[in-house]
Amino acid sequence: QARSSSSSADVETAPDAVVIETRNIVDILQERGLVDAITNEEELRKETEKSTLVYCGFDPTAESLHLGNLLGILVLAWFQRCGHTPIALLGGATARVGDPSGKSAERPVMDDATIAKNTAGIDAILSNLLNRTALPYKILNNVEWFGGMGFLEFLRDVGKYARVGTML
Repeated sequence: QARSSSSSADVETAPDAVVIETRNIVDILQERGLVDAITNEEELRKETEKSTLVYCGFDPTAESLHLGNLLGILVLAWFQRCGHTPIALLGGATARVGDPSGKSAERPVMDDATIAKNTAGIDAILSNLLNRTALPYKILNNVEWFGGMGFLEFLRDVGKYARVGTML
């Protein structure tokens, strides 16, 4: 279920949003040590002169967030304060796939009820954190657009972009 602070169901920026911070978001994140590298800083600065969308993903492996999520939340909050629309993307669908991180042991597969419970808990926390101002935000769950997709649909719609040679 998508939830947001704006009335529109579509993900849009809010041009009339009250901006708390007027400096460029790039400067703010760099001052706070939240940027390691930027591929094209000039283009990023240009893009962030106007209201834009930014997202951070949250994996529902537990009912609550953990310390590792803090930096992503801080960055979303700073973008929000600078007049951009943060999107917190909950991984309700990707949690059903497993952990592709290359670790030596795969994390245990969770049942749908556990994933739903964890997603609801994280959604509540993120709503509380991002709803502290009148500024817009979105909380989306990728299970909404991947949940009903079958294997053949996936191969048809997504798999056509993957080359087998590249995967091998």
